[in-house]
Amino acid sequence: MGAGGGSWYAGPVSDPFPRRIGRYELYGELAAGGMATVHLGRLRGPVGFARTVAIKKLRRRHASDPNFTSMLIDEALLAARIKHPNVVPVLDVAHVDEELFVVMDYVPGENLAALLAASAKLGSPVPIDVAAGVMIGVLHGLHAAHEATDDDGAPLGLIHRDISPENLMITKDGVARLLAQGLSHLPHGAARGLLIGGSVGIVLALIEDFTPKSLKKYTLSSTAVGIAWVIPAFNSISMFLGAFFAWVFLRVSKEKAERFNLAIASGFIAGESLIAVVIAALVAFKVLQSG
Repeated sequence: MGAGGGSWYAGPVSDPFPRRIGRYELYGELAAGGMATVHLGRLRGPVGFARTVAIKKLRRRHASDPNFTSMLIDEALLAARIKHPNVVPVLDVAHVDEELFVVMDYVPGENLAALLAASAKLGSPVPIDVAAGVMIGVLHGLHAAHEATDDDGAPLGLIHRDISPENLMITKDGVARLLAQGLSHLPHGAARGLLIGGSVGIVLALIEDFTPKSLKKYTLSSTAVGIAWVIPAFNSISMFLGAFFAWVFLRVSKEKAERFNLAIASGFIAGESLIAVVIAALVAFKVLQSG
């Protein structure tokens, strides 16, 4: 769920009017995503106890949506099960004024995307040993997620669906820490499906690789079958019809097909995009007129 790493370096907690959330004080924004934002926070306890934390909350337009709040809760509950130095832990969940807040460990550092961009800007590639160290840390964190269990020791079957440079924090000490956003349960039976699909994919790939060149055009592609499998049925039919018409065109005139097939396909895509732009412009015009 939104709110990638961003820069988690923050100055002193000096806002004179922070928002109070139970035991926590909410300060400025550290990072932002499409659905949520991450803020600097401060836990205040008795006898002067205090601790800096990061607090994630949904954007205002999603805060009252039960689907988004449910996703945030599930993500927090699953992340709380993972205890590993390469994973940013979830410490607490607060519910104040009908709004949910997920409290995480504060990581002073930058996300990997920002570091890669800075490296490219300087024209200095990331050293191999540094890149290897980062990836080893990420893999350790993922392994911890995959091995997480419930209170009875049963595997939770967790997967991370949002592994990206934006969700990988690099601390000032150089330690890679994986943000928990994107954690989810592996659907029931998914492991069996993955095994079956993987086996068929290997067989199809082997057939394609070892088929004589003259017959390769008649072999099935694992990638094409996989894409057709997950898109809506009508789109699969559209793909089949497109391939059929292209094949007919090739049979009618091989020379013209080689010259025009790519241009025709590009025209189909460009035409749909143009219509989408026109419709969007008409909708915007109507909204402006009604306002």
